[in-house]
Amino acid sequence: MNEFGPKYFGTRNYFSGYDNYGGIGLWKSTVDAINRYVYNQNKEARVLDVGCAFGYLLKHLKPNQHKFGLDISEYALSKAQQNTPSANLVQAEALHLPYMSEAFDCVTALDVCEHIPDFAGSVKELARITKQDGIVIIGTPITDTFEGKVWGKYLDTDPTHVSKPSYKQLYSALDQAGLKILEQWYYFPLPWKELRFPRTNIKVVTRKI
Repeated sequence: MNEFGPKYFGTRNYFSGYDNYGGIGLWKSTVDAINRYVYNQNKEARVLDVGCAFGYLLKHLKPNQHKFGLDISEYALSKAQQNTPSANLVQAEALHLPYMSEAFDCVTALDVCEHIPDFAGSVKELARITKQDGIVIIGTPITDTFEGKVWGKYLDTDPTHVSKPSYKQLYSALDQAGLKILEQWYYFPLPWKELRFPRTNIKVVTRKI
């Protein structure tokens, strides 16, 4: 889609442009969670990153694992193919995932669900394709911290952020999808690090029950 072309991934929406987000610093907490809850139990686990963009998370996962990526942007996927050539990449919308139910041991969606008008529906779709007892990791802007309110009102200029939840709305969506929170933390994404303050975003590591 044209709205997620080169201009979208430039400096308007990302500090210094998304090309500079490829280091391990920003992705380390998610990679650690995948290792802890997924790979430590199952070396053959299938992991899908929904909204994989340039494939940076997949690039930092263990080599020779079963890695899959999905994004709506043809431009982003062309970058992902260069960064993680071993991954199986698909172009599709996050609300209508082209996979069978319970196809993956772990599904991640970092800064994805806020782009979808039906936030709860997108969370249910992530859960649908995750195996029973599998892991779903979601990161999203949040609206009911002080920093989230300020950031959302004055600094977040991304017009595709159409569905940012409150914590209550997030928890309700997870509950409806049958996802139990194992860990959660607030964060602020920088190209080289995931800060724990200001609390503009929240990440949840969940298990499908």
